[in-house]
Amino acid sequence: MGEILGIGLTHYPPLLGRDEHMAGLLKRILQDPGLPDQYRRPESWPEAMRKEYGSDAGLSAARAHRELLVAQFRKAKRLLDDFAPDFVVIWGDDQYENFREDVIPPYCVLAYDSIEVHPCAARAQNVWDEAKDTHFAYPGHRTGAKALASGLLDKGFDVSYAYKPLHHELGHAFLNALLYLDYDRQGFSHPVVPVQVNCYGRRVISQHAGVPELANLPSDAELDPPSPAPWRCFDLGGPAPACSRGAHGGWR
Repeated sequence: MGEILGIGLTHYPPLLGRDEHMAGLLKRILQDPGLPDQYRRPESWPEAMRKEYGSDAGLSAARAHRELLVAQFRKAKRLLDDFAPDFVVIWGDDQYENFREDVIPPYCVLAYDSIEVHPCAARAQNVWDEAKDTHFAYPGHRTGAKALASGLLDKGFDVSYAYKPLHHELGHAFLNALLYLDYDRQGFSHPVVPVQVNCYGRRVISQHAGVPELANLPSDAELDPPSPAPWRCFDLGGPAPACSRGAHGGWR
């Protein structure tokens, strides 16, 4: 019987940038014309939020937060290296990157032989001061990915699979996890099997998986079909199901 090591990891994009830009998303929201004026003023915020934002627009909090996260990234990498997996399955969402108007699968196993990425190409600055042409190559594991997709299909989960990217090298939910696990840039040699889950559901295309201004939210008619139901995701990630139909419609 094989062994499985589970690790949870953020893929929060602002961590790629510098600490002085960490509060950028909040600042953008504060400029949203649809935000009630009362929420633009720090005195209306919860005490913990005011304390974190402080007198330096969150810079001190960002530095402390990064320090805690990086310590855990390094711990996760040590655990992974010691475990020496045959391959690493990364569950993540594709946010209008590889999957767009031509196809939005509920799940997709990315059975790539290798994964080549240029993570700095679209960023003006990054925390590592790496150049825009920085290139990384991660090994894939097509055999393991095919076995995973085949096993899920055999159990009644209609997953998709892909042997090459469609519109994007690798969605940032997967790429950022790899960049953070190799935060010290010592190399990441474990084969990788990304598994996409459509988490954005009705807003993946209608909002391009982004955060629009409050005044420009899409109407119900403009929204897309939904993501897989939560119970179905739990079934997919849970113990191997037997082929009998449950009362709620899931496989048990």
